[in-house]
Amino acid sequence: MLKSIKEYLRRLTAETWLENKYQLLSLLEVNSQAKVLDIGCGNGSFTRMMADKIGSAYVLGMEINQELSRQAYEINHIDAVTADAGKKLPFSDRTFDLVVANQLIEHLDDTDTFVKEVYRILRPGGVCICSTPNLASLHNIICLILGYQPFTCHVSDEAEDYGTLFSSPFPRNPKPYHGEKHRRVFTAPSLKEFFESHGFKCESLVGFGYYPLPLAIGRYFRLARYSAYLTIKVKKPSKGGLSD
Repeated sequence: MLKSIKEYLRRLTAETWLENKYQLLSLLEVNSQAKVLDIGCGNGSFTRMMADKIGSAYVLGMEINQELSRQAYEINHIDAVTADAGKKLPFSDRTFDLVVANQLIEHLDDTDTFVKEVYRILRPGGVCICSTPNLASLHNIICLILGYQPFTCHVSDEAEDYGTLFSSPFPRNPKPYHGEKHRRVFTAPSLKEFFESHGFKCESLVGFGYYPLPLAIGRYFRLARYSAYLTIKVKKPSKGGLSD
């Protein structure tokens, strides 16, 4: 029985992870002239999906892992810069029309500097789309009620999930690196207020996934406040912004 439950949750986690990516893709607009940056691009597979959806030939990835940057270029034909998102971004002011950060911001120590840097490199009227786990998700609330550690809040940089109800369904890196675990975890209100405090205007805030409820429910029940993932779409003002 317990084995079946764990297998169901592993399958649900993988399916929800994929569905959240499709939700992010739905927020993208076709623009063949757009200059796009995907921060934390991994091996570039999702970056390629975004490039195909937007229809732009100027899509750049950024990844801290040099091997993944190489894979992005060689396998998915995405030019990728190897750089640390936790530091000053290696791009000039007002370079990009769209910046995407999917499942990245929660891994950073200095989220304020990161969002300021995204604001800096965006052109006036440019858009940032950021997706991240939700601290106030249904499954985290259940864990807290039962006295367990929320899955999205890590207490150690080791590969163990200390104090959680059960081990995470996600595979763990056998050699964890600094920044792999979550440093800052947001709720829907805090994510919106955070971006707005740095000069952005929120265009939409959506959520997806309601563990342990079936995936089909998540496709029709879209209350971001309790979803597993949060995805915010914000815009830099065309004029009159914090640094314009």
